[in-house]
Amino acid sequence: MRSGWRPRLSRHDPLCGESTRFLVTFPDTALADHARCVATLCAALGYTGQNMGLLEKLFGITAKKAPLSVNDTNFDAEVLSSALPVLLDVWGPSCGPCKQLEPVIMDLAAFYDGRVKVCELSAQAAPRVTALLKVSATPTVLYFWQGEELERIHGFRSSLFHKQTIQEHFGIAH
Repeated sequence: MRSGWRPRLSRHDPLCGESTRFLVTFPDTALADHARCVATLCAALGYTGQNMGLLEKLFGITAKKAPLSVNDTNFDAEVLSSALPVLLDVWGPSCGPCKQLEPVIMDLAAFYDGRVKVCELSAQAAPRVTALLKVSATPTVLYFWQGEELERIHGFRSSLFHKQTIQEHFGIAH
């Protein structure tokens, strides 16, 4: 078994249309083989962060909230007209640092749920908005408040860095 095996599991809720993504990390132990089956079963049954306490302690399973997907058609409504402050992650499908940033963005989405709208935008799938924002490289993380861009960060940064930036610009403690 590989060290740091990390499957991505997801569950779609047909009532609200929201998907919950799980990032699962297991230690290098014999128990990890069994934990893989438990994690798959839990995701299929719809266990989320609110009801995974025991499994999280036993197997290191952590539920992550997926950021809101933004595209050319919903950018204005979801980002520029948002009542909440917005963190927008602009990423590319073949970008290595973007893949490193994905778990950080998912952590931020879960941590700031209801206080900051955490969104993701595929530069390839949304060329109009990417050009409008003048994004020349990925990953780029933009911070918006009341339709105005406050900050632009290029490249990979840690979760702590983004939490400090959110506190600095939006006044939301971490």
